[in-house]
Amino acid sequence: MDASTKYKIAEFICGDNNEKHPIYRSSSYLTRFFQDIGINATHDGSSRNPWTASIISNLNGHDLQKVILRLASPKLYGGDREQIKLALTTLNEILAVEGLKIRINGIEPQLKKEAPNYNFEETEITTERELKPLPPPNFKNLGLESGIAEILQHRWDEIQICIDSKATVSAVIMMGSMLEGFLMGTMQRNPRVANSSASAPKKDEKVKHL
Repeated sequence: MDASTKYKIAEFICGDNNEKHPIYRSSSYLTRFFQDIGINATHDGSSRNPWTASIISNLNGHDLQKVILRLASPKLYGGDREQIKLALTTLNEILAVEGLKIRINGIEPQLKKEAPNYNFEETEITTERELKPLPPPNFKNLGLESGIAEILQHRWDEIQICIDSKATVSAVIMMGSMLEGFLMGTMQRNPRVANSSASAPKKDEKVKHL
């Protein structure tokens, strides 16, 4: 078994990531875990993950299988379906690259050989990369002049219609229109700042007042 796979199993045993690991194991719990399945290992007070990884890396095939099957056993989780499901999902993700998969027969976990499949369909890859529209911001929170927020909201909706219709040039034009509306509303709210800006348009070297 690859060293990276063994390290992931060690991480699973320690259980620091509650989104992937159903049980967190303290130092004393780590000792008990190994000794319960007949592996003579007593935690020495060092960092949990490196210590556990060193134990796993030195196990023979038979003992390593005992560890994996114990981690997948419904008995370890007291029949808690959510914990069992999480354990099986994570363990099978770890073991897939080794061509292995855990299946539960009644209440007994079994380790089976199963060829991994990493040949993703083109549709799967496209779906993963598909961009999804963001919800519109609350333009009223910008505190712009009356009516500007409604115009910006309408422009946002029109832009999404253009994108959905694959009218990309029209979408870009509408984005420019919305940006102009936002800038106009901002300047109307802050005329002094707009008129004193270094980039304010000028005529005869004098700022053209808004």
